[in-house]
Amino acid sequence: MGLTVLHAPESKRRTVDILFIHGLGGSSLRTWYMNGDFDFLWPKKWLPEEPDLSTARILTFGYNANFAARKGRASLTIGDFANDLLFHMKYNYDNDGKMGPVPIIIVAHSMGGLVFKKAFIHGHLDDQYQNITSSIKAVLFTATPHRGTNLAETLSRILTSSIFGHSPKEYIRELTRGSTTIDELNDTFRHHAAKLQIFSFYETLTTPIGPINVMILEKHSSLLGYHNETPEALMANHHDVVKFSGQDDPNYRSVLGALRSVVSTFQSSKVNENETGKALEAIKEWLGVVRSPEEDLASLRSVRKTGTCRRLLQKHEFENWLDSDMHHILWAHAAPASGKSVQCSYIIECLQLQQKSCVYWFFKDGDVQKRSLGNMLRSVVYQLAVEHGSFRRALIQAMKSGIRIENADARAVWRNIFASRLSNISLDLYLVVDGLDESESSRTFIDLISSINMSQNRIRVLFFSRPLSNITKAVQKARRQITITEVALTDNLEDIRLMASDEMEYFLPGEEFKEFKHEIIEEITSRSQGNFLWASLTLKMVVNCHRREDVKRVLQATPDGMDRLYD
Repeated sequence: MGLTVLHAPESKRRTVDILFIHGLGGSSLRTWYMNGDFDFLWPKKWLPEEPDLSTARILTFGYNANFAARKGRASLTIGDFANDLLFHMKYNYDNDGKMGPVPIIIVAHSMGGLVFKKAFIHGHLDDQYQNITSSIKAVLFTATPHRGTNLAETLSRILTSSIFGHSPKEYIRELTRGSTTIDELNDTFRHHAAKLQIFSFYETLTTPIGPINVMILEKHSSLLGYHNETPEALMANHHDVVKFSGQDDPNYRSVLGALRSVVSTFQSSKVNENETGKALEAIKEWLGVVRSPEEDLASLRSVRKTGTCRRLLQKHEFENWLDSDMHHILWAHAAPASGKSVQCSYIIECLQLQQKSCVYWFFKDGDVQKRSLGNMLRSVVYQLAVEHGSFRRALIQAMKSGIRIENADARAVWRNIFASRLSNISLDLYLVVDGLDESESSRTFIDLISSINMSQNRIRVLFFSRPLSNITKAVQKARRQITITEVALTDNLEDIRLMASDEMEYFLPGEEFKEFKHEIIEEITSRSQGNFLWASLTLKMVVNCHRREDVKRVLQATPDGMDRLYD
């Protein structure tokens, strides 16, 4: 269990870590060699002999995925295995050195790919593991059930009825096609995976299971369908897809080629990354950037329920804005507590997934730093510098020319840094801003963005707010200069229904309560009047009840809506 080092070069020569993660029923060693012969343990025996990989440290991770274990052990989940993986990656090291200082490549088989995805998501959301996950640059998925497998349900039934004391495993249930775990992993992982190099190898032969041969994973279940994914077929069944007969085995050559390709990109980009990092640090200090909106984005992502926030993408106003070939502003407005910030975070991540150049900010009343228009512009400028080398070089020139902006107000930052430097650069840009009504000056923001006059660029701005009169007046004035479209976010009841269903999933378990729970979900949805805060507070009271009578009493005592809080 835990991490095992299979090969370690001298610490000063180490340039990359390659970590192997086994799948269901496998082990940290046995999964990776053929016919029970240790001489075929290719990560240990063959990879270090490859010239391109001689400076790679090679490790393998083991966890208790033995589905034939007897009853009495705790029922573990994929999330438990993922947390164990993160812990060992950060804290389990010896003289060979800890993980993080050099790039990390993951090679995962079967369920091991899901364990990695869950760990990658958790690591991005937990400060103590972010340095680990940020070092993961590539993953090789081998026969990973991204969309689940129907055989998982069969295996779970067999273990449940076993006369030998076997017990069903939670992580097997999670592998079932269409399970909540599978859906949530796919919905969340794609928001973190844009910068990963991804190779997905899929099986093409059936696997013997008892007296029959079965295709455990069809091709479509082994592929993510991402733009940064390279799919490749291997002539092997599910178990043998990571077991090779020799160094001339075509399947081994395919996997080796992927590893070589990834490592070569590290070597060519190392010098450039060092120079870029120094430049960005200097720009960040010069701009005085103090807050990163990534924290807000991650926080909103963590509360967003699977399947929500998709209606705005289907509105023709949004589609026209997205595909506009000119400067265009879209104002999305809705009542308080109607889910605007969560909706905004979803749009940002959708744009990022589409590889759009997207910069963003979340205004927050009550936080001096987050309500500042100047801080918003400084952050946006820095985000552009991170994404675009030409803009970064323009900022470096501005720094060298002696321009000082530490005490500059928002208009000065816009005039001297944002607009003036962008005007000479060809750029297709999306700016997404949440909570404009919570900024120090919504009118100034609208005045600035409506004055955009850059012939080489297309800048599309999307901002979310309440439909306040001062914003309405500023928008009417700005329409003389730029195209502005409004869209009202009024149809959020389905999202509230999904949230309520998720919160009540484990409330009053049992088939006899199914209809009662459905009635409660529908009542909360209809009485919320589109207010997520009301629905959330009501749900918290409901799930603490133990009897039907208590639930009915809570609902009867709770007034509809929360409009009076915003009068």
